[in-house]
Amino acid sequence: MSRRGWVCFGLAALLACEEGPPPAPPSGAPEVAPGPVAMRRLTHGQYVASVLDVLGGDLEVPTRLEPDQVPLLDVFLDPNGVALAQDGTPLPLRFGTWFWGCGMNPDRWIPQRDGADYDLPPELAPLEAVREHVSVLSGFDVILDGTPNTPHVSGVVGHLTGTAPAGANVAHHQLTHDEPLDAELGYQPRATEFVLESMTAWASLVSTLNAIPEGDGTLLDRCLVVGHSETSFAKIHDVTRLPVMFAGRAGGRIRPGLHVRGRGEPVTRLALTAQQVMGRSIERFGTGSMEVDRGVSEVLA
Repeated sequence: MSRRGWVCFGLAALLACEEGPPPAPPSGAPEVAPGPVAMRRLTHGQYVASVLDVLGGDLEVPTRLEPDQVPLLDVFLDPNGVALAQDGTPLPLRFGTWFWGCGMNPDRWIPQRDGADYDLPPELAPLEAVREHVSVLSGFDVILDGTPNTPHVSGVVGHLTGTAPAGANVAHHQLTHDEPLDAELGYQPRATEFVLESMTAWASLVSTLNAIPEGDGTLLDRCLVVGHSETSFAKIHDVTRLPVMFAGRAGGRIRPGLHVRGRGEPVTRLALTAQQVMGRSIERFGTGSMEVDRGVSEVLA
């Protein structure tokens, strides 16, 4: 996949995070009718800035790309928030990502039960209303070539002693390191508030996509959206048991509503699965100890 393709995957999440009043439409563009915040279009300036922020300032960014080239939420819909593909029009598949920072506590997000009857641990509780549309994928790791997963030094110190006084105004990232585990609760209550907000927003995105009719189903039915974070237990930057979730049916290619438990395999198996589901002719993915040649068949329809 091209550099541009990977960036487009990530940009899908930007629209779902947008807050505040709707941006002014680009010059000459039709007026955008009121609608869900998650579905407002990026202005051209926001679009260009988002791409350059990821790839750097030496890239020529097209004014707009056609819907069959870029799987962005703002090209799934017309300016009034109506799905582009209507009855009689071939329905395209779309891919997007939802990223939240600073992970989740594995002891509080990994379900105890596997399959369709999976339970929702405390940090997944906000997903109750959309659980049938979301598959939880646990037990997949980053495996480094010959290098152990070294805990973050400040995280270890914070875990043992705690360095943030109660009520301190600390950003989420630093809070995950500095807030001690509550002796009675066994977890970091203030850092967990950020996790619950992230899961509430993730559930809102899934619900919004599922509320948009398209063809004989919904927009979500034609999507594969991957929700993920860069770590599990952020206090020590742990990259084992990474939290990953699939939402949508990808046009009937994905079985949603499952918990699939890995056994410490590379998380690139999930990336390979997503690419194959979206139609890429690819048999292997990753490099070194992260190279894999099989996906996760349990989520395939």
